[in-house]
Amino acid sequence: MKGKARSQESTLKELLLDEEGQGMTEYIIILLLIAVAMIAGWKLFGKKLARLLGFAVEQIGGVEDGVNDIQGEFSGE
Repeated sequence: MKGKARSQESTLKELLLDEEGQGMTEYIIILLLIAVAMIAGWKLFGKKLARLLGFAVEQIGGVEDGVNDIQGEFSGE
């Protein structure tokens, strides 16, 4: 019985000390944080950026009604 307990104890120690896959997990966490930050930025600044881009297009003269065209693209209309 003691041999089996030692075997389980050593297996548990090996599992706790094993760092295989840790780097990939860290990359996944970083990518998730970046994705959350990008979604939050889009929600906060999306409409303002659409207006600015539309205004810039209108000033350049590329589109007669640039603001509405760009806002329609961002809102899915």
